[in-house]
Amino acid sequence: MANHTHTQDWQVEGLDCPSCVAALERACRAVPGVLSASASLAAGRLRVTVDPQTFDAGALRGAARRAGHPLWRVGEPRARAGHGWPFACAACLFLGVGAEAFGRPLAPLYLLATLVGAAPLLPKAWAALALRAVTVDVLMSVAMLGALALGDWREAAVLALLFAVAQALERASLARASHAVEALLALAPRRARVERGGELVDVAVEEVRAGERIRVRPGDLIPLDGTVESGASAVDEATITGESVPATKSAGDRVFAATLALDGALTIRVSHRFAHSTLARVVALVEEAEAAGSPTQRVVDRFAAWYTPAIIGLAAAVSLLPPLCGAAWHEWVYRGLVLLVIGCPCALVIATPVAVASGLTAAARCGMLVRGGAVLEAAAGLRAVAFDKTGTLTVGRPHLAQVVVLAPDLSEDGALALAGGLEAESSHPLARALVAACAARGVQPVATTDHRVEPGRGVVGSLDGEPLGLGGPGLLGALGVDLAAAAPVLDELEERGLTAVVLANREPLAVFALSDTPRAEAAGTVATLRSMGLTRLTMLTGDHARAARAIASQVGLDEVYAELLPADKLTVLAELTAEHGPTAMVGDGINDAPALAAASVGIALGAAGSDIALETADVALLGNDLRALPALVALARRVRATIVANIAIALLVRVVLVPLAVLGHAGLWLAIVGDMGGSLAVTAHSLRLLRR
Repeated sequence: MANHTHTQDWQVEGLDCPSCVAALERACRAVPGVLSASASLAAGRLRVTVDPQTFDAGALRGAARRAGHPLWRVGEPRARAGHGWPFACAACLFLGVGAEAFGRPLAPLYLLATLVGAAPLLPKAWAALALRAVTVDVLMSVAMLGALALGDWREAAVLALLFAVAQALERASLARASHAVEALLALAPRRARVERGGELVDVAVEEVRAGERIRVRPGDLIPLDGTVESGASAVDEATITGESVPATKSAGDRVFAATLALDGALTIRVSHRFAHSTLARVVALVEEAEAAGSPTQRVVDRFAAWYTPAIIGLAAAVSLLPPLCGAAWHEWVYRGLVLLVIGCPCALVIATPVAVASGLTAAARCGMLVRGGAVLEAAAGLRAVAFDKTGTLTVGRPHLAQVVVLAPDLSEDGALALAGGLEAESSHPLARALVAACAARGVQPVATTDHRVEPGRGVVGSLDGEPLGLGGPGLLGALGVDLAAAAPVLDELEERGLTAVVLANREPLAVFALSDTPRAEAAGTVATLRSMGLTRLTMLTGDHARAARAIASQVGLDEVYAELLPADKLTVLAELTAEHGPTAMVGDGINDAPALAAASVGIALGAAGSDIALETADVALLGNDLRALPALVALARRVRATIVANIAIALLVRVVLVPLAVLGHAGLWLAIVGDMGGSLAVTAHSLRLLRR
């Protein structure tokens, strides 16, 4: 029987720098049954692909522990590692300083402080060296042991304490960035009231199956995704969409786990188990996005791979060359140790991933799901935006405004029955409008056969062996239908800004005029994007040119590309990108899938609960509000500015301190303050992105 690989996610303790990440990955890949291993510094996660027939989880845990990084499965309980060692180190150091102040120097207290502070550090450093990796633990261990060897025991103790405190603060900051979205899962209730056997049973949400009915009382959190079967309530959906204004939900409306029913009771048919709810998928996708590197991060990592050996070589040269020429060994070895600490690239290499993780988390909190740092960087550089029309710039609920019958032996209801039969299985907004019109008029759709959807053009079928088509002139012209009789009607309807579709067999039978209205926020969104410097705002639609131009003029777009097939949209997007630079495509995530995939950034609007949009779009705007689009661009630009500032901070610290170290004007305590201070400054600066 063929083997099937499995992917597992593990939480990691103690990731401090990319060198630690590389050492952990190398150790895990050596475990039998592990096919690949990838760790994320910002997310604190390890993802392994394994062969279940040969993989042993205990062996993986052991390899990671020997590398200095305990693992536990995501979601399983664990014993938190003790963090009292900085306090024990501080107590020993202060006792030593106090004894020295009273004229009774107790050097062993400094040695004890150093050993206590270095206790978690030395095993990790040894494990890294065994894996031929130079991590921050290795550099700091060398500096502490070197200070002890030179007789600077108090200096070594101060170094151990500062490093211990800085590591604790840095881990707390990284944890805040990486687990902020995960904390949303804690908002979802753990129990649900389920209808079983004619009674309401209180069960754990994990035990509720799709298709079961649950009851939600006013003021309760909704425990699972589903569709309202009865009842009505205002629902606060801020945890999913970021929208603070409650949405009114009644029979037929979708609701999501961890949203709040404010003022009414609801009976809900569950659509997904809790592990597959929209909230759980959003958290999982954000964690995947945090693990994906951005272009800037890859450049910095390549620089760090060159930079670290160069600093080690420079520190060795400073320590050895002057003494070999007659200078004092103690002084120059000490300067080399200082340079080694200052040269640690931690602040530089976390400058990008922590900012990206914070940006992704901030976006998710506001209902914007972004698939990685590369997408954020692309969004920051957007110069043009192309919008779909129906459902994106308009409310997406077109209605039948008029029926013009052309065949003498056909009534309006008869024409509508034929159209309803052709469109019965379609999810296109225009198709739904025709089917809804049938229901509103009490018209029974006529059963047709041999349905064939022509994307962007219409639908073809047959009735009693005769071909029947419904669509625009492009489709019907290709079928050989002479539209001369319908031309005056089409011109008049399109002049009024209505969307017209023609029903025909061998000749035009009827014309249906459908109307949609622009979103209330569309014009303001377009104006905001233009004020932000985006140079070209366009519409790409398969609708008729006159109807498209009518909507475009109302919302303030620059130009319109109408009567486009899906393949035509790809051509236009390529032209826009070549002329104006990175271009976003904004659509509904389903009908515009090819264009969304081809754009520099594909943005799906109103994607909450849409499996296709959540899995395929570069950005899924979970709320159905265009105002999220300029907010996305603004956030992406803030992330880019934060990354630039972080890199500048990290480099500036080294530019200032490296010459001071070589010239002997910086001690080990200043080196650790500068190095870890830079890392903490970069992390704190990135965490500012988490503010709403």
